[in-house]
Amino acid sequence: MLEFIAFVLVIFILAYAGAQGYRIYRSNRTSERLIQEAEALENHPENPDRRILILGDSIWAGVGASDPADSMAGRLIADLPQALMVNKAESGAKITDGRRQLQEAGDEFGKPFDQIIIQLGANDILHFWSMWSAESELRKLLKEAQVDARDVAYTVSGSLGFAPVFWQPLDWFYTTLTRQYLRVFSAVAHDTGVAYIDLYRSRENDPFYQHPGK
Repeated sequence: MLEFIAFVLVIFILAYAGAQGYRIYRSNRTSERLIQEAEALENHPENPDRRILILGDSIWAGVGASDPADSMAGRLIADLPQALMVNKAESGAKITDGRRQLQEAGDEFGKPFDQIIIQLGANDILHFWSMWSAESELRKLLKEAQVDARDVAYTVSGSLGFAPVFWQPLDWFYTTLTRQYLRVFSAVAHDTGVAYIDLYRSRENDPFYQHPGK
């Protein structure tokens, strides 16, 4: 009897792993297409009234936006049409890439900037990068950004566990992992005096989880 239960359990685990793996594979294929179609919008008016720098990952690179104008960058440009907006965001970027993005922007457009917006960390969580290494790199990045701008804001995407691609219990795992990383990231922002924008919401209050098709 125990052997039969063990056999059924193994079959169930293998079936779950195969199905979840296939979902992730299909999601990755879709992501590749979206990345190719994405456009990290910038704005270069002749006489800008402010200088804004974006350091980030796929969110600010425009991945997933049906129209570049509807992306995060596109919406910010619509709100601030006279601002110079330099967008160094790249899909897949981790916190370690932020310092390179910052350096590239300074080399290309000069310093200082008036505002720097940083959205990095989701890929560090997704790929299990060391929490303590991520904390150290984030601290360095935020301090360097403060040298280059009078206003710096930092944020991270909401819970990775709410992504439709993940089934239970993998969604629970990533939700718990996200909370742990976010506690560390928010503490670093607080310690360095950088404005932290908390995008994490519970399942009941997360609009993307409640309306995944939108």
